[in-house]
Amino acid sequence: PQRGGGVYIAGKTRGNLGGQNRGDYDAWFARWEPGCGTASVASRNAGSNPHSLQASAPVLGSQFTATVDLTTSGHAFALLVTYDGAVDITLGTGQHLLCANVHGSGLLFQAVQPGPLASFSATVPNDVFLCGLQAHMQAIHFGTVRPYALSNAQDLVFGN
Repeated sequence: PQRGGGVYIAGKTRGNLGGQNRGDYDAWFARWEPGCGTASVASRNAGSNPHSLQASAPVLGSQFTATVDLTTSGHAFALLVTYDGAVDITLGTGQHLLCANVHGSGLLFQAVQPGPLASFSATVPNDVFLCGLQAHMQAIHFGTVRPYALSNAQDLVFGN
């Protein structure tokens, strides 16, 4: 049963539980209370990628925001891409894709936003199972100027 934010667990063992075994079986009782670390965001930049993406830390139960400053590249639109695997790949244009789909990782594309300051927001669910989740995001600048541009990456950790 769950009481006071924790989970109580009981059982028995033939082990010594770190002390002396006093008979055939010993009983044990424990309380587990899930914890959640602090949410964080860190920026990575590579070579010619414009440092245009800023994001807030993904705090459970709060509003998450990300903005892309398209004036850094002269493009008109931004597409925000979120990934859960991290790799640095150099593209033929010399730009760096700082995160990639690795080992079945998921990709999530947000709706295209116009500039000069593209703004993205979402509510982070207040779900303890998201605690410690690591994700990465990067923006693609396009329209008006060729070729497209890739922003810096933001490394996110979900928490409180």
